[in-house]
Amino acid sequence: MRRLVLSLFLVGLVGLVGLVGLPFGCAAARSAGELPEPPAEVQEATLGGIAKVHEAGSLWLTSQLQPEDFARARAKGVRTVVDLRHEGEVHDFDESEVVEGEGMDYVNVPFDGPTELSDAVFDRTRKLLRNAPRPLLLHCATANRVAAVWLPFRVLDEGIPLDQALAEANEVGLRSAAYAERARQYIQSHR
Repeated sequence: MRRLVLSLFLVGLVGLVGLVGLPFGCAAARSAGELPEPPAEVQEATLGGIAKVHEAGSLWLTSQLQPEDFARARAKGVRTVVDLRHEGEVHDFDESEVVEGEGMDYVNVPFDGPTELSDAVFDRTRKLLRNAPRPLLLHCATANRVAAVWLPFRVLDEGIPLDQALAEANEVGLRSAAYAERARQYIQSHR
């Protein structure tokens, strides 16, 4: 009988310690960012007159914007604009000036063509997608480059299976087989 009472006491004590410790453990994990949100679904969206627009949670994936579209992006809460085009690809306006004039951060990670799509471009873009203030808008001229650099982020950082991420990238705007191959090589070498 004493053994049964002692066992029940110990089980109760262990349960009590677990219950008391549980809220503190969970709060610590949440505040430290150890419980990431699940990856957002990719959805077609609209933003002014932009030809290609998709949204994945707090990430906007688009083709080229016009000056007035940046004000619309700001109204949607966008805090960071990442431009994948080389300086001079758009001759109509100074994008960094327009973006910063709207109170958003402007970052340029230029590349054009598969030979310029280096590991450094993938690394820098993934870091921005992980750490830059959101909502974040990532764009190029047609969304082809956007989809190419987003693909490794989707697989390596968000844990989406490659086949699903590739289908999403095609939906977003990936048209270049060479970009898709570079993204696959990068993913393979960084798993």
